[in-house]
Amino acid sequence: MRLAIRHEIAWTWDTPPRSVIQHLRIEPRNHEGQHIIGWRMDVEPDGRRRMGEDAFGNAFESLTVDGPLSTLTVRADGELETFDTTGIVRYSIERFAPDLFLRESTLTAADAALRDFANSVSGREGASLARAHALMDALHERLDHAACRSDEFAGAAKTFSAGRGHARDIAHVFIACARSLGIPARIAVGHLFAESDEERACMHGWAELYIYDLGWIGFDPVTGRCPEGGHIRVAIGIDAIDALPVRGAHHGGAAEKIVHRIAVRLTTGR
Repeated sequence: MRLAIRHEIAWTWDTPPRSVIQHLRIEPRNHEGQHIIGWRMDVEPDGRRRMGEDAFGNAFESLTVDGPLSTLTVRADGELETFDTTGIVRYSIERFAPDLFLRESTLTAADAALRDFANSVSGREGASLARAHALMDALHERLDHAACRSDEFAGAAKTFSAGRGHARDIAHVFIACARSLGIPARIAVGHLFAESDEERACMHGWAELYIYDLGWIGFDPVTGRCPEGGHIRVAIGIDAIDALPVRGAHHGGAAEKIVHRIAVRLTTGR
């Protein structure tokens, strides 16, 4: 597919800060399943920008704006072509051995209920790939997908207990289950093309598992399928905190509010 992304982030403050620094992870990168055709980011008011990569190889931009300012807006527009690789992620930047992604974090900690669920669902399967698909199918049936309105996370155990959550929390459940079975797992954060082309307030999230002899493979328990071309991969991490689209601070000021507006549309036929 040939897809266009628009991601607008707007900050407002009731009391203007003297300066603002924001760290952005919103620019997708090339791999076998996606090729970036163009990317542009505009900032109003303008500030000092420094581009680079974070520890996981995600595109990273540091933005510093001097104030006082009551509003700050970042507008990013991109176009890319995606390809169906049946979820397999090849030719991506890999900084760490897969075993790093067996590490548990606060958001991906598995309690007894999650471990029992993972073992019961995958116990009949011997191969890691078959166990991963069984987990995805079971979580797709069990958990309801809720709309996301902020970058706040309940964590894997609470999401599983509640039976519902937004995409990144559901991905945390999948990751916790996979790691409890000894399968390296990480989160992938990005966008999902939907035919309705509705604007969304948050980025999508899914899991990537390392299957020996195959490599990293994406599994999306929200859609119940491996990524097939409608997923735009932006950032990875041990959990969603590592892949937050925005993280920053301001000097002075009060009552900060952040609003995301994200739209993905098809620009040509499949």
